[in-house]
Amino acid sequence: MAQKSNNSPNGPDNFLGRLINGRWLWAIVIAIVVVAFSLSSLFAQGARQVDTNVGLQLLNDHQVKSAKIYDGDQRVELQLKEDYKQGSNNYGSSVKFYYVQPRAEEVVRAMNGAQLESYT
Repeated sequence: MAQKSNNSPNGPDNFLGRLINGRWLWAIVIAIVVVAFSLSSLFAQGARQVDTNVGLQLLNDHQVKSAKIYDGDQRVELQLKEDYKQGSNNYGSSVKFYYVQPRAEEVVRAMNGAQLESYT
């Protein structure tokens, strides 16, 4: 009586081999990467946008630890000493605002007078 081989066309070894060598493996890998990227961007906490006047007021009220000016984008990112809350909205401790070119000097003056730990 002949023994059956574990490598039969319907056996588990052949299915696993086809899975690893076939396009299903790549489809599964791509799906995992897409899901991981989506979840990481969903839970990433970036700076929340506030109005220019709010950003300047935070600077004038000395509520800012550090600030960065991105001159090409005309954007300022602020790291606050405490979370900024407006009504029922909590913006967190990292906010950003945009300014127009004519207000650039006002932004720099506010940063110079804000007693920041650091700014760039």
